[in-house]
Amino acid sequence: MSSKFLTELSNKFINLKAPLLELLLKRDDLSMDEIKIWEGLLKWCFAQQNIINDTTKWSKEDIAKIERSLLRFIPLIRFYDIEPTDFFYKVHCYKEILPQDLIHNLLEFHIVPNMKPKANVASSRKLNLKFKLDSTLIESKQIPLFASWIDKKDSSYDKNEIPYEFKLLYRSSRDGFDGETFHRNCDNKRATIWVANIQGSTQLIGGYNPLDWNDLSGNGTWKNTADSFLFNFTDGKDISTAKLGYVNDTNHAIFCYNNYGPYTAILIDMQTTINFSIFDKKFIPEFITQNDHSHPAKIAQKLDGNEFWPKQHKSPNKTKKFFSKSLKILKRRFTRKNTIISEETMISKIAYRTKTLTDKSIIEISEIFDINS
Repeated sequence: MSSKFLTELSNKFINLKAPLLELLLKRDDLSMDEIKIWEGLLKWCFAQQNIINDTTKWSKEDIAKIERSLLRFIPLIRFYDIEPTDFFYKVHCYKEILPQDLIHNLLEFHIVPNMKPKANVASSRKLNLKFKLDSTLIESKQIPLFASWIDKKDSSYDKNEIPYEFKLLYRSSRDGFDGETFHRNCDNKRATIWVANIQGSTQLIGGYNPLDWNDLSGNGTWKNTADSFLFNFTDGKDISTAKLGYVNDTNHAIFCYNNYGPYTAILIDMQTTINFSIFDKKFIPEFITQNDHSHPAKIAQKLDGNEFWPKQHKSPNKTKKFFSKSLKILKRRFTRKNTIISEETMISKIAYRTKTLTDKSIIEISEIFDINS
């Protein structure tokens, strides 16, 4: 549905007949923010019943009329897709005309951390993008969020106002886990965003590079930007589980090297719990070696608590000394003025800890998208 059509439709909500309105609300491709759909339904109801939109002036008879009028439509509203602020100010204030168990479940969903919907609810509506999203990892509902992060907006873009197109450049399962393929597909493309999923989990991790991945020196180059960021979805299907952090060390934001895949600066931010540094196994086919200890991402990909030992160190004591030395390097590199970072914090914030760590990689599939405005 086009943006113009949806705008006209929103304005004509109150004139729709009930059967037509019901068919419309059942559609999964109705590309309007759910809160606007809810507000349109309320306007329709108040117009049909000739009741003013002021809960303080409703009589018991008014409430009964509204409840009867809305009864068939309430199950068609995706209340769980409404943002918490909108829910509080634009839904909860109408609690007298909504089923009490629904209100209770929604309150619990928004207040209790990691709470899932208790009842079977309709799936989120599909966002109709202006471009084809070719991805096995992300869905259209995440695109407005990515666009708002790129532009550093405080709120997500409206579904119909996204200023960017996302074109798939690289997929590891299709193109292969090697640096040469990555650079062949992704160099000279300017801004890109990468996404990856963690094996055996619902987690998605990724980041944004506003620059290109070219290494003109041939020896590796650090690039400067204040706009790159890393993100994490605890549940890749639930955008409310997203965590975001922008780069701190802008002089070492992006490292480009012809033998490596995406290599982003480590994010150390005491205000966030993002705890990863790179989306891929960095295209390293072997286990980490002592020459790798300056790059914590390599430790992150291979370290799982205190139970995993690199193959080349058969002695646990040698491995402990190796990681101890690595952590000291990390502390010197990332400790900020007046900030003390403990070894436990370094592990939790730098090492991507997963119980499903395998010899080859912690990543199942990774994708990189070109971003065009």
